[in-house]
Amino acid sequence: MRLFAKVIRSRRYGQVKEPFMYHREQIMLFHPWRDEEREVNQNSLATYTTNIETIQRKAGEYNKMMNGTNIEDILYELEEQEAAREDVIEDE
Repeated sequence: MRLFAKVIRSRRYGQVKEPFMYHREQIMLFHPWRDEEREVNQNSLATYTTNIETIQRKAGEYNKMMNGTNIEDILYELEEQEAAREDVIEDE
């Protein structure tokens, strides 16, 4: 156990907006890998899908506030809701 808290800094790609980079980042941070080109870059979706439970569990250890939810996805959803609301107002 560490005496001092540590911070993981990352780009935090959105799963909706940038799925390849999101999966790649999650694998790089929360899943052990040996061959970056083969395991991460070429097969990121397959590696992520196969190991999603492990990745989410490890991510939850470091991301207590969000419970594994990506802030980029939340912002994307809010933007979509706002755009839909603006469309309704324009139609009135």
